[in-house]
Amino acid sequence: MNTRTRDRYHPLLWVTAGAVITLIALRLHKKRLAWKASRAQAKYWGGSVIDLRPPFPREIVTLLDSASLCYLSTTLDNAPHLSLMNFTYVRERELLVFTTRRDTKKCDNLLMNPRVAILLHDFPHLRKDRELKGAGSGSFSITLYGAARVLDEKTADSEELRAKHLAHNPEQEVFINGTGIAVVAVDVESARVCDDLDQVTGWSVSQGWAGSAPLSNQN
Repeated sequence: MNTRTRDRYHPLLWVTAGAVITLIALRLHKKRLAWKASRAQAKYWGGSVIDLRPPFPREIVTLLDSASLCYLSTTLDNAPHLSLMNFTYVRERELLVFTTRRDTKKCDNLLMNPRVAILLHDFPHLRKDRELKGAGSGSFSITLYGAARVLDEKTADSEELRAKHLAHNPEQEVFINGTGIAVVAVDVESARVCDDLDQVTGWSVSQGWAGSAPLSNQN
């Protein structure tokens, strides 16, 4: 390369090098944030809450068994994000399971901040099923609070939960199986129940119902 040609391309080389360095720095920053979040999450899961978690109360179990749609709230940097999700309740492990593409905003949020809120409502067809199971007849909604884990791909645990999720939502396979679709497990720590009389009752894994359990005495 002669001097004239080198001088012509010299500024372009510096611009290209600067862009590459900036891209690498952004990727390293994102990986560092993910690493910090994973360490914080690992520290959280080391607590005793999960080991001591009692079974969900009957009112919550009945709705979780019957429903398949929920609203999932995630947040990052004080910016909330809401998603309509198919979910599956795995009773033997007391987990809520759903799937999401890894290139979505909610997946990015979950990796950075695992804290979630989940809203379920007993729509008329679910209410009828609940009445048949003897779990009350009033209308109510449940907000569940907990922490989510985005599971590694192709592990025995993630594929077992994926299969259970598909069995509960057979018409939603396009959202459950496929490249880049992650399995997310949510451990629920507390709940708030609001009935059709606008009465709100709290529940937590450590203290149970705050007062008498709602819905149990409704006919």
